[in-house]
Amino acid sequence: MKFSTLILSASVAISSVFAIPHHRHQELHNEKRQSGYTAVTGPSGPVYPRLEIRQMYWNRPNQYTLLLLALQKFQSMSESDKLSYYQIAGIHGVPRVDWDGVGECSGCSSDGYCPHDSVLFPAWHRVYVALFEQQFLSIVNDIANSWTGDGADVIRSAASQMRWPYWDWAAAPKPGYNNFPALMSMKYVSVTSDSGTQTIINPLFRYSFQDNSGLVYYPFVSNWKYTYRYPNTNDASAVSQTSSLVSAFNNIRSSLQDQVWQLFSTCTDYLHFSNDDAGSSSTSCSNSLEGIHNTVHTTTGGVPSSSVSAGHMTYLSTAAFDPVFWLHHANVDRIFALWQTINPGSYGGSQTAPHSTWTIPSGSQQDENSPLTPMHKDTSGNFYTTNDVRDWTVFKYTYPEFSNSDGSASAIKGYVSALYGPGATATAGSSKREVDEEEAPAQAKRTPEPVNLENVVASVAGFASPSSSSISGSLPLPTVNPLSNLTAAIQNVSTAVSDLVNPIQANNGSLFQYVANIQTPRYALNGSYQIYLFNGKPNTEDPASWIQDSNLIGPVGVLAQPGMTEHNVTVAASVPLTRSLTFALDNSF
Repeated sequence: MKFSTLILSASVAISSVFAIPHHRHQELHNEKRQSGYTAVTGPSGPVYPRLEIRQMYWNRPNQYTLLLLALQKFQSMSESDKLSYYQIAGIHGVPRVDWDGVGECSGCSSDGYCPHDSVLFPAWHRVYVALFEQQFLSIVNDIANSWTGDGADVIRSAASQMRWPYWDWAAAPKPGYNNFPALMSMKYVSVTSDSGTQTIINPLFRYSFQDNSGLVYYPFVSNWKYTYRYPNTNDASAVSQTSSLVSAFNNIRSSLQDQVWQLFSTCTDYLHFSNDDAGSSSTSCSNSLEGIHNTVHTTTGGVPSSSVSAGHMTYLSTAAFDPVFWLHHANVDRIFALWQTINPGSYGGSQTAPHSTWTIPSGSQQDENSPLTPMHKDTSGNFYTTNDVRDWTVFKYTYPEFSNSDGSASAIKGYVSALYGPGATATAGSSKREVDEEEAPAQAKRTPEPVNLENVVASVAGFASPSSSSISGSLPLPTVNPLSNLTAAIQNVSTAVSDLVNPIQANNGSLFQYVANIQTPRYALNGSYQIYLFNGKPNTEDPASWIQDSNLIGPVGVLAQPGMTEHNVTVAASVPLTRSLTFALDNSF
């Protein structure tokens, strides 16, 4: 890959990321239509909670064992099987084929069925993860039912109550632990099956492609036989740079926590909450479920250098092949469910599709009755809609916040406050509103430096130039605007007042909260990119290191598919600033 980089050398910087297609198909190749539709119904039996993955490991070891064994078997299925890991992941982007007999619409040529910048985003992914979970649990039960050794009954009981786990990337981990769990970053794990204990490649660490010829984009289509996070080269010898991944998530966790709290405390309208289209945002709710989700994607896949691509999670077309995608999106759905409960009067909305998917034409009207293609709710070929999945328990899962309480709005507000609010004391996976002192969140790995409020000069520096075949014309440069007392920001950054962290008190007794509300063109750089907000300036001029920079306040990830620069889509996001400004005030006297 080649990359273009722009730096706004003040409080904000942009690092562009994009993939160059290995070859663009003039005719899209569809798979042969398969007989019979797959109905997404969830598992049979009662409703059980999806557990935070670290809680599953600590408290449900038999389920954790089944997680590894079943995911390994799932990933080893033939990629020609409609219900294989490969084909279900492929629904999201590449390869460019039909799934479950649902064909491409006329004039649609985008990778995959997934709607982004769309009011359909939360509900579509709810059904998508339910499909993945349904197939995963089918394999879990096959393994449990074939268990003949000691403890077979215990294994079967664990399987019957199991659901796909989630990863809470915003709540503090237990003291001494990283935000990105080792359970997902270790290459090898020891697991005990019915035939004994063995060491295997961790199926949460990567996915191994049997055939990567359908991935379209370089280097995914030719060189890379595995999924990567922070790859060190575009060659076939690439490895994931796990230390960079872990450091990045430790560095941005408090920003993610502030953003999630902001989402719960300021976003009360479903349309604003649901997606990152700037036309669906407001001054008080500039961030969205999709917007925060984007940053987790780009931080997991990594940021590139001038010569090395980011990993699979950074790009919409390849993201779902990384196993962490499914843990991430289970948490996105959990946040969706929590928000629904706190805001029961707002659900659904109408929006014009700003661009096409495999089945949604650009410019079409989308609302709560639009089909969530290609997922069927029955074998007759009827599709789910947003209205159909308002109650997530239709798929036989819930979350600990609901299973450990009466599920009322009051109870859920208590959990949300304890996990993400000012002075949060609960750790990731905790479903207790009151936690023991030893479970209090660890202090941040670093202490932010004071914000430099004087003599900040905005400038733009060019790094690697894109090839002429990658980007045509000149790129729009960010404009500079004042942001309260800060003297530089990016296009359309503004202040807003919201209930985020403890407010700053002025001499006259007034209380202020500060956020950077950001609007940026999604497809301007022909692929995914990140925006960074700093206390002053980054410590180096290398954009690949900025996600780990000690001066970073927070990043904004922008997910974009290559080859869509003709679409004029502006996305909105927001980064709370009060935490860093408070530190600056506390250390200025």
